[in-house]
Amino acid sequence: MKTFLFKLAAVILSVLVFLAGLEIVVRTFHLSRPRLSQADPVFGHAYIPGQTAVNRFGVTIEVGRHGFRGPAPSFEKKSGVFRVILLGDSYLFAEAVPYEKVFHSRINQKFKSENKPIELINMGVDGYGTVQEYLVYRHLAQKYHPDLVILFFYAGNDLTDNYPPQDYRPGARIADGELELVSFEMAPGKRNPLRDFLRKNVRIYSYLPDLLREAVNNWSAALSGEVKRNRFEDEQAQFNVAKDMTWTREILREEKLDLRWQVTLGIIRKLAGEVRQDGGRPALAVIPTITQVHDQYWRRLLEEYRDFDTSNWDRFKPQKILENLAQAEGLSYLPLSKKMAEAAGDTDEIFYGPKDFHFNEIGHAVVAEILAPEIERLYEQWAEAKAQKAR
Repeated sequence: MKTFLFKLAAVILSVLVFLAGLEIVVRTFHLSRPRLSQADPVFGHAYIPGQTAVNRFGVTIEVGRHGFRGPAPSFEKKSGVFRVILLGDSYLFAEAVPYEKVFHSRINQKFKSENKPIELINMGVDGYGTVQEYLVYRHLAQKYHPDLVILFFYAGNDLTDNYPPQDYRPGARIADGELELVSFEMAPGKRNPLRDFLRKNVRIYSYLPDLLREAVNNWSAALSGEVKRNRFEDEQAQFNVAKDMTWTREILREEKLDLRWQVTLGIIRKLAGEVRQDGGRPALAVIPTITQVHDQYWRRLLEEYRDFDTSNWDRFKPQKILENLAQAEGLSYLPLSKKMAEAAGDTDEIFYGPKDFHFNEIGHAVVAEILAPEIERLYEQWAEAKAQKAR
């Protein structure tokens, strides 16, 4: 009996040593990617405060204590500081770009070096639409007491994100001519403290199932011949023809504002009204797609639609709709799309990444160069108004 117990203890100890060694290897070489987000009853999904992970791009993502990428400043604002909140989606989260290279970090570094009391807080979340971004302001951003709130609308998919409502995230609709928020119910699930602890603290808990899944997928791909990559894969990945074609057909060819636009414009009006009510200034910027910025991709898109009449297609139609809204509602409109297209005409560089279709480091540098003077101009107006009020 003692011999059996000794052998059993030796086996258990060997397994524990092996698992501990594997855990060290996984952590050292960043083989496992801890989950950054979780289901949320308000937003549909949200980042896990305090979570850190190295993602598929080799970029370290750190989530602050308030649930957004990067360090979280205090809710209390220092006297004389012009605080700017940025609301948006994955283009602001920028998972493929190191944090210090994201455009808001570049702008913060510039203003800090010039001793300008301007602070940008990036609250972008991957996968959010305008409805969720509005809720971010209502539930979290307003606690920062912002002086300026910039909503970043992505011309590629925000319309379809906003309408129709989905059962896994908050939405909105038009009922009797009025905007109405639509709630959702989280899928029921039992909380498992042990599982939650293992997911957060033991990397091999996630790594081993992922490793097995990847091995099965590779084996399946090898059998079906998918291991042989198409020579156009990289170009296809960068351009993502199917998505741009869908966006073009639905946005550029329509002659009137459909329900997606009505909901979107209604949400922007609602956000602007609440920002003003809280003493801030609302602003709007449109993030352009690659086809809007780079001529070669626009030409390729038109070639894809060569059997259609594209003579009346307006390359910047979404931007013009939103600029008109900004003028009518008194929002500050930041001409990001137009200036990015102008900047692209002066260089052979592509501003979008080859794998995730979002801004690369060059793109973020261009965005920072465009937005910094716009934000500084609004700061000067704010400072002047504050000085006049003090007289």
